[in-house]
Amino acid sequence: MVYVGKDQQPVTIMQLEHVTMPAWRKAASFDNLRNTVYTLVESHSVADVMALVASELPIDTGAAFQEAQAAAKLVTKGALDIDYLTPNAFLSSKGKELKFSPEAALADRPADITYFRFQCDLDGPAADGRIQTAGTLSFQYCLRFPQHIYHVNEGKVEEMILSPRKLKGMNPMDKFMENLGTSVYNTPAKKLFQTELEDDTAAASDNGSDNEDASFAGSVAQKDPSAALTTQLLSPKMKLMHGKDETDYRKGYFGPLTFFNTHADFFAIFGANPNMLAANPLITPTGGVKGELRAYSERCKLDVYLNLYSQDYVGNTLVDTALNAQEICRRQTLQ
Repeated sequence: MVYVGKDQQPVTIMQLEHVTMPAWRKAASFDNLRNTVYTLVESHSVADVMALVASELPIDTGAAFQEAQAAAKLVTKGALDIDYLTPNAFLSSKGKELKFSPEAALADRPADITYFRFQCDLDGPAADGRIQTAGTLSFQYCLRFPQHIYHVNEGKVEEMILSPRKLKGMNPMDKFMENLGTSVYNTPAKKLFQTELEDDTAAASDNGSDNEDASFAGSVAQKDPSAALTTQLLSPKMKLMHGKDETDYRKGYFGPLTFFNTHADFFAIFGANPNMLAANPLITPTGGVKGELRAYSERCKLDVYLNLYSQDYVGNTLVDTALNAQEICRRQTLQ
C-alpha cells in the first residue's frame, strides 16, 4: 500500500523485484508499475505520479527527471517551429477573418490585420522514440502582429510601438526630452532656506515667465492655428486620430509576410518569445491553449521518465526476435 498526492490517496501496487533478480522478472514487475502509473495519471498530477515511481525504485531520480524534462521541452518547442506549423488565417482586431493575396501591394492590403492563426501538429513519438503513450497533438493558436500605420498618400510605413530590441540602449525619457527641444521647461530647484521677501520675488518672476509663455503661444495660434500643433510631439497613435479616414492612414500590420520562410524571419516578426493566444483570441480563454500544451508536455515527460527507469532497473539487453520462444526464455533466464 502506497499513498499518492497531497491528499494521500491509498494505492495498491505489487512489490517490485529486487535489482539482482533476472531481467524478465524485473520487466514483468515494472510493467505492472507502469500500468498503475498510467491509470493514476488520469486523476493525479504527473509530478505526484513521478514521485511515486521515485519512491519505489532506488536509483538516481534527479538525472532522470532532468533528462525527461529536457526531452519534453524539446517536443513542445515545436509549437513555435515553422516545420510543425501550417498557415490558417489572418484575423482582425475583432477576430474576423481577412482574405487577401499575400503578394498584394501595401496599398491593396486591408487595414486592421492584427492576428495570424496557425495550425500546429506535434508528433511526440516521431521526435523521441521513448515517447509511447502521449501520441500526437493538433491545435490552433494565434500570434499578434506588431502594429503599423500606413500613410496611404506617401506610401510610408510607421511602426506604432517600438519593439524592446529596438529600444535597447535608449532611455525613452532622454529621447523624449531631446525631441522636445526648446519647448522643455526646466523646473527650478526649490530653495528651502530663504526669506519671505526672496519667496515673493521668485514667485513674481515665475508668474511673469508664465504670462510671457502664454502670450507667445496665443500670438502663434492667432497667426497660424496649425503652428500650435507643430510644436507638440504626436505619437503614431495620435497621428492616426488626426487622419480624416482610411484614405489618409491605415492601422494594422504592414510588414513583410515572410515568417514561414525561415526561423529567423518568424522570430524577427513575432519576437523571440511570443505570447500564444487562443484560436479566437477575443472569445476563447488563452489559458486553454497553454494548458493543453502543458498537459501534452507532462505526458511526454512521463513517458521518457518511465523509459529511463526501465532502462536502469530492467536493462536493455537485446534479444534476437528471430529466435524461437524457448531460446528467448533460456536467454532471459541466464541473465
